[in-house]
Amino acid sequence: MRRTPICLTISACAITCAVICAVQSVARADAPADAPAATISASPLLEQLSAETEALYAQTRVGLVRVYLPPPKWALNLMGQDFTLKRWDLSLDQSANTKLTADLEKTASQRYIDATITPRQPATQPAERSFRLVPRGDGAFEMVTETGEDRAVIDVSPRSIGVVVDSIGHVLLPYYIEREAIGDQPLTVACGDGTVCGATFVGSDRQTALTVLKLERPSSERAMPMNGRRPADGALTMFLNITGEAGRLTVWTGSQQDSGIVINVRGEVAGFLRQGQFLDAARCEPVVTQIITQGATSRPVLGVFLREVFPADPARRENPALGTRPAVMVMKVLHNSAADAAGLREGDLILTLGGEAVGDPPSFAASMTEKRGPTVLRVLRDQQSLDISVNLKPRDSERR
Repeated sequence: MRRTPICLTISACAITCAVICAVQSVARADAPADAPAATISASPLLEQLSAETEALYAQTRVGLVRVYLPPPKWALNLMGQDFTLKRWDLSLDQSANTKLTADLEKTASQRYIDATITPRQPATQPAERSFRLVPRGDGAFEMVTETGEDRAVIDVSPRSIGVVVDSIGHVLLPYYIEREAIGDQPLTVACGDGTVCGATFVGSDRQTALTVLKLERPSSERAMPMNGRRPADGALTMFLNITGEAGRLTVWTGSQQDSGIVINVRGEVAGFLRQGQFLDAARCEPVVTQIITQGATSRPVLGVFLREVFPADPARRENPALGTRPAVMVMKVLHNSAADAAGLREGDLILTLGGEAVGDPPSFAASMTEKRGPTVLRVLRDQQSLDISVNLKPRDSERR
């Protein structure tokens, strides 16, 4: 039977009491050593809150994976590009590129990179030295000399937490990866049950910065519900950072400058946070469905350039009617586009698309994914709210 977290919905008053109890406990812990033992006691409320947090994380972890992404292209030409050793004006010997490529093609357990660097100006530079790059389990490389006297850790392989979205092992990453960066190369995935497996690239969407992979074996993880929405301001949430290596309970303020996954108190994915931009999980569903079924997304073209209106944006001072509502500003309208035909203008503030609030370009793009035909935009223009209907037509490629 599924355990429903209860203490994560406690009132602000109860949380305040818990904090007071914790402070009192610390104060008692600092009491003299000869103080009576009866004066030192634990906080039952904090213990219960901790137990509920553990249950929430355990419920969530089984639907999450950690993906080790391929190192960037510069790792293939390691010493010849903008690398730390460049400051010493050193370069690879002529056979290094071939050796690097061969080393990178080894299996994960055998993989390492050897490179010999020689000074360009022997009279002023140190003697020739050989280095080895050994990949670590966290996606970084350790650079060591053959004698082991020098050692440095270089983080060249990004990592991203992923969400299992169905029973056959499709995984959604809040991270954009180009197909060319992976090709047919399987990626390494650390699953929530502690096992490691491979995953292949399915497709990605640049506008929403989402990527879908498929695990090479049937998924033992639980598919996470993807119907979550943006938390209400002041709601208690669990935040897991983009690498999946850190997490915290936090009060949602709506303007967190961080990147990762936001989990609500019911154990559902509320959405993805990317440096202040928040994409509802529910809006990702049509994007994910199209990527799985078609390998890519297909959305109509409105014909505008947009930018986000931030909380301290001058546009909010110039348009008091906007208040704190999320919005995107029209920066340019393309000639003969659907937006042009509907009468959208530069400077218009778009509040909703088809009834959904839109506060940043990724959310706007996600909302556009399934829209076709007459669609209503709520626009703020000259302090007045207008409903403008745009006829969203499929791209030419969809008509064929």
